[in-house]
Amino acid sequence: MVLEQWEDVPLGEATLKIGSGATPRGGKSVYVDDGTAFIRSQNVYDNRFSPEGLVYINDDAARALNGVTVESGDVLIDITGESVTRTCIAPPECLPARVSQHVAIIRPNQEKLDSRFLTATLLSPPVKAYLNLLSQAGATRRALTKRHLQELVIALPPLVEQRRIAVVLGALGDLIDTDHRVASTASRLATALCVNASSNVPLRVLAHVVATKQFQPCGMVDHYSIPVYDSSRLPEQVDGSTIKSAKQRLTTPSVLVSRLNPQTMRVWMAYPSEGITSGASTEFVVLGPCDGVAAEEVWAVCSAPTFQDQMLARVTGTTGSHQRVDKAALASLLVSDVTQLSAETRAAVVSLVQEAHESLVAAQDLSLARDELLSLILSGAIRVDEVAA
Repeated sequence: MVLEQWEDVPLGEATLKIGSGATPRGGKSVYVDDGTAFIRSQNVYDNRFSPEGLVYINDDAARALNGVTVESGDVLIDITGESVTRTCIAPPECLPARVSQHVAIIRPNQEKLDSRFLTATLLSPPVKAYLNLLSQAGATRRALTKRHLQELVIALPPLVEQRRIAVVLGALGDLIDTDHRVASTASRLATALCVNASSNVPLRVLAHVVATKQFQPCGMVDHYSIPVYDSSRLPEQVDGSTIKSAKQRLTTPSVLVSRLNPQTMRVWMAYPSEGITSGASTEFVVLGPCDGVAAEEVWAVCSAPTFQDQMLARVTGTTGSHQRVDKAALASLLVSDVTQLSAETRAAVVSLVQEAHESLVAAQDLSLARDELLSLILSGAIRVDEVAA
């Protein structure tokens, strides 16, 4: 099918601004409790803005960064490191805002380019794969440049058609957002229920560190890594030959606690799939439940803020990128004694953690369906009015 009235246009010709941010002078010393939002790469996910870890800068620092002011309708894209190409629209509730040097602002010319259509295009599998390829060229650290983005050629339908496409994709996006909210709410409730326990016990009473076998992946593997946790909380299915380091084999439902940089807490409820090998990064400590305790209960008590506080108190290392918690120290950390809770409450904790996982899986399935639909639309295989009919 010929895409009538669609035009191939370099992104720079359809935008008013493409540019990365900067680091405020003074670093963390200019952070305040209430000020101008300072958006970093950790806040930008595919089709989703995460307020977790969002910081604010004082008025002087914000004025110094006026050149990287975020406006309503701006599209944000991570341009360095492992999160490169993650893309979302800047949420209005976070404005006023500035961005770090690891995030680029793409400001569409609204007379030519709809922000939602641009976001969908940048996240379409062919475009995302191409940008990932560009980011790997000629450097030890992955990076996209302003020129890469300006010269990116996108297929541009008439504005009315862009908006129709955005509405259809947005309906799927709303369902995905709902699943993510359900997962978040269920997780918080599970952890909150454990706080009602009458006493605390060392973690070793409820869980043990699993002596996992390390192996070099081959064939298809469910890969549990820190970047994947940050992006989806679900393992990434990859060709094991692309994984260059040994992994920990997972065979039963387990709790993965990241030792790395515990100021960003990562506690993962892992459900290994049947029929495919599952491997976890060695940065995770693998915990198995003791007799009479469910893995979901271990996840819930380890997700409590008090557990993170104890991990931070036991961190070693002097720089943010190399701080770790000793594996042996985890067993002595205090957690809520869930065995003191009623059977009904314990069952509810397990059910909520499982519901959170199922909601994340549902969100992932819908995301794949949205990607496939977008590819069909962009290729001309179907028209958006056929989808909406």
